[in-house]
Amino acid sequence: MSEVSVRAVTGGEVAARLEAISTLYQQTFAVPPNVAESPAEHRATMLSLLANPTFGCALAADSNGELIGFAYGRTLTSDRWWEGLRTPVPEGFTTEWDGRTFAVIDIGISPRWRRHHIGTRLMDTLLAARPEQRASLGMIPALEDTAAFYAATGWELVGRQDSPRMLAGPHRYSMSTCETWELPEAGKRLGDKYIRCRPRARGSTPGPVRCAPRRSTRTRRGRG
Repeated sequence: MSEVSVRAVTGGEVAARLEAISTLYQQTFAVPPNVAESPAEHRATMLSLLANPTFGCALAADSNGELIGFAYGRTLTSDRWWEGLRTPVPEGFTTEWDGRTFAVIDIGISPRWRRHHIGTRLMDTLLAARPEQRASLGMIPALEDTAAFYAATGWELVGRQDSPRMLAGPHRYSMSTCETWELPEAGKRLGDKYIRCRPRARGSTPGPVRCAPRRSTRTRRGRG
């Protein structure tokens, strides 16, 4: 296998490779049971993310500089990420404050580079560059291989989630409201939410760590 570089990148670097990211996004998410945004919708999503000061991204490239993977997301600023969660969670678990949760929006790997640990390297690189206490993501329950990947890399299943009522359209998520995964079948908009927290101490074995809820001493912002 040729050498692969994986690194956290700036928004400017993402903007410069937006076309390549969009192409790889379509290769990754246009295959059922995924539900992909159209190229125009995905470009609008990326531009919205790039305008967000909390945006973070990691890219993977082969020895020729060709893009073979991406992972990106942003910090949560409201509790709406958790709306519709069916599974009971501890009090305060879904409460968000500045710096509590980084939401991984998308992670994609070129089909010919899968099963080479690129996804693990991308996720670790992305989260290592983040200051938040924990990270969360959502996925379609039908993606069993993806669920196995998350379980093996330190993610803990929180539970199943209904899509919020404001997401009535076919899109997998809406940056203006709440990100969530949903099944493509009409009337069955469900997704699984995962959480990953930082190890208790530097050098400890990676793996799921319970996030102890606490009361924020900061002034709560509006739901935006």
